[in-house]
Amino acid sequence: MRVLNRVLPKDIRVMGWCPVPIGFHARFSCLSREYKYFFWRGNLNILAMESAGKKFVGEHDFRNFCKMDAVNVHNYRRHIISFEIAPTNNRLTLVNKFSVRYLFELAKYPSLILTDDTSFIIFNV
Repeated sequence: MRVLNRVLPKDIRVMGWCPVPIGFHARFSCLSREYKYFFWRGNLNILAMESAGKKFVGEHDFRNFCKMDAVNVHNYRRHIISFEIAPTNNRLTLVNKFSVRYLFELAKYPSLILTDDTSFIIFNV
């Protein structure tokens, strides 16, 4: 990991890795996905954001929260299992989302809407 992190931009880090079976496909073989977004807290109302974020939990039609792909996607309903917002230290806040399946950009768009910020540091776990 150290060698890889040396060649990556300073704001992107590899935090871990694990071997996968031959034929594993990151998009099609996963049973679930967890996305963690860290952002500068600033003057954001974290309690209000967490309350709004809870409305994403459950099964909903998310066509307005993803990039449209009418050729490949015919069902825009997805089930978000959890959506949490929590402070990590005195400056950063974590948005953590967990779901079985996502639509393209669905992991990112709700977080951008809640913060009105495009300067996310993104970790896909």
